[in-house]
Amino acid sequence: MKKSLPFIDAESIADCLSYTELITSLRLALAQRHSLPERMHYEIGKHWGIDARLLLMLAWRDDFYLGFKIVTLYPDNVSRGLPNLAGIYGLFDGRTGKPLVLLDGAELTAYRTAAASMLAAKCLAARPPENVLVIGAGKLSSYYINAYAEVMHPKRILLWNRDVEKAEKVVESMRLTGTDLSIASDLEAAVGEADMISTVTSSMEPVLFGTWCKPGSHIDLVGGYRPDMREADDELIRRASIYVDTYQGVLKEAGDIFEPLERGIITQADIKADLFELVAGDISKRASHKDFTVFKSVGAAFEDLAAAVLVYEKANQGDSRSTD
Repeated sequence: MKKSLPFIDAESIADCLSYTELITSLRLALAQRHSLPERMHYEIGKHWGIDARLLLMLAWRDDFYLGFKIVTLYPDNVSRGLPNLAGIYGLFDGRTGKPLVLLDGAELTAYRTAAASMLAAKCLAARPPENVLVIGAGKLSSYYINAYAEVMHPKRILLWNRDVEKAEKVVESMRLTGTDLSIASDLEAAVGEADMISTVTSSMEPVLFGTWCKPGSHIDLVGGYRPDMREADDELIRRASIYVDTYQGVLKEAGDIFEPLERGIITQADIKADLFELVAGDISKRASHKDFTVFKSVGAAFEDLAAAVLVYEKANQGDSRSTD
């Protein structure tokens, strides 16, 4: 009887992953040659009169791993008490085309998104942060809080959300050691004190303004994944040293960069590097400790592949491509 293809669920992914290990895997992956076809977006909800999208992302790399991710995005699920993102990741052996494993795509996405942000922050931060601010209390907020606590070890993390009760539920669910976690009541004041800020919202209008930001701070823009979504205002983008996860994705999909480019507020030359160049270290970073940096991400298939390979190899204790 044939064995069924193994599936690694969200709980198992969480049990075997640490952000420190995942950042190391991302660093190693960024040194490899990848093939990264443009991701495909499909507006599948028009037929049903709802806001629903399907994304397909593919990647393969030098060590003969290849993978695909299919995720669905249903923004209105938030009002139903359901996750707005669900998906599956499939990992293959590139030498034979053999399927190796399926993984929970939403959990893998959350972990790799936070890990990529921490990697960029480690490259760009003027100094280790004492105060961190997370803006937004959706699914990603708890991953970012845990990632900051594990990787950056700040004294304090503040969480701000328009719906205070939702933020309070996130804070009540967290258990951190050595880092104080609390609610920010005044967003502008919290931004002014923060050394690092991550925005993980689905906002269509800016929630973060350049005139609020502390000199030397690092801003991580995560939530906006469409050209019509904004988390930062034009002044912030104009003043910042800008870095991106990938040029291809950000220039096409990220409203925080796409809109200022379209209106001539910045040019493509103002984007200093992508994550590959940033980790390679052959580009100039912040000019002084008073500069502030922006890292804009929309997610990249090489990140998913790195995370899936790490989980798969850990689950198989190094016996990564058994032919059983």
